[in-house]
This record gives sequence, C-alpha cells and structure tokens, in this order.
Amino acid sequence: MNKLKDMKEDMMKLLPFIELLSTSEKNLLMEKAFETSYPAGKFLVESDSLCQNVYVVLEGLIRIYKLSEEGREITYYRVGSGETCLFTMGCILQHQPFDAAAKTEQPSRLLAIPAYVFESFMNNNPSFRNDMIRQLLETITDLMVLTEEVTFHSMNRRLAAFLLQESQLQKKHQLTITHEAISQDLGTAREVVSRMLKEFEKQDLLRLSRGKIMIKDREKLKSLLE
Repeated sequence: MNKLKDMKEDMMKLLPFIELLSTSEKNLLMEKAFETSYPAGKFLVESDSLCQNVYVVLEGLIRIYKLSEEGREITYYRVGSGETCLFTMGCILQHQPFDAAAKTEQPSRLLAIPAYVFESFMNNNPSFRNDMIRQLLETITDLMVLTEEVTFHSMNRRLAAFLLQESQLQKKHQLTITHEAISQDLGTAREVVSRMLKEFEKQDLLRLSRGKIMIKDREKLKSLLE
C-alpha cells in the first residue's frame, strides 16, 4: 500500500497545477484520479462522444483534430507532457459532446481526472480555475493563428512551417512521416502535399525517401515563412 501511495505521489509531482490545490483537494485527486497508458494511434475520445474524464499528459503526445464529412482532417493542436487536454475540459464543463477527436501520436501515459472531481476544483478553487482559464486563452490564441494560416497563407508556407515544427518536435533533421500524415495535419489532399514536397526537393531544401523526409536547408525553409 505504501509503495502504491509513493508511486501516486511521484506521479502527482508531474502535474503543473498540483501546488494550486489544497491538501484536501490533493487527497481527493490521489484517491480518484487514475493513470492509464495508450499505444500510439489510439483514440482517447472520438468526435461527438461524451467525456468522462479530463486528461493530463504525463508522457507522450496527443493530437486534437477535426474530421470533415469528406474525410479530410485538420489538426487543432497537440497536447504534450505536463499539459491538460482543454477540449476534454470544455466538453465536461459545457456538458456537451466532444466536437473533435483526440488520438495518441506517441505511446502515452495519462492521468485521468473524473469529471466531477475536475468540476469541484473549478467551482471551489479560484487559483486552479484561473490557471485553467489562462491555458484555455493560450489555446484560443493558437487556434486564431491556425485560422489565419489556413485563411491567408499559401500552402507552401504552411508546409514549410509544418516541416520545421515537426523537426523541432522529433529533434532531428530526418523526419519519419508519410505524405498522407502531413496532408491530414494540414487539412489538404495528399497529392497536393506530394507535389509541393517534390518541388521543395527540386529546390534542394530536402530529400525524399519512403516514409522519410530529410531537411537539407533549414534556413531556406525558414525564408518561405517571411
């Protein structure tokens, strides 16, 4: 029992908001929250389904995206280690179905906080509530930037930005990713992505191989963002 308690206490230390909770709230979280693990490619919540828990990522990466009736996808944002999935938070607080899909991109460890526990913290702890609102506003800002990108910026600029961001995320110049995955992320057709990648390759910005993209000139890619 003590070993299990110690493991839970160690896990709780990974939560960015833990110091905002009172002793009784920490005890409630210890008692009711639970850790769960998912392999890459697993749905946490599917579109139009109800949320039972708010998820905090302990390790891994979650992609939040929308699927159109035509089968096209666009990524809203990603949730990384130490971050709270704000879409599940909104789903619970509004008592409405989840209007997107949440899927693991990497093997992930998550802390699942039951809806009634999270609502209790939001209703009774102003510091916790303010921190969640701050995170929500940051996400809204990111979504506004995404809207601007989709509406006003060319696809080659968006593709260049994606490759640079993915390189930073994977921490390497050779990206392991398919043209299909990129098209889903950007909300466009795979053929469009393939054509533009081949054009980038002709410009000696990158080198293409099966399931991989090697960035050869980061500075030239960055210049496309200007």
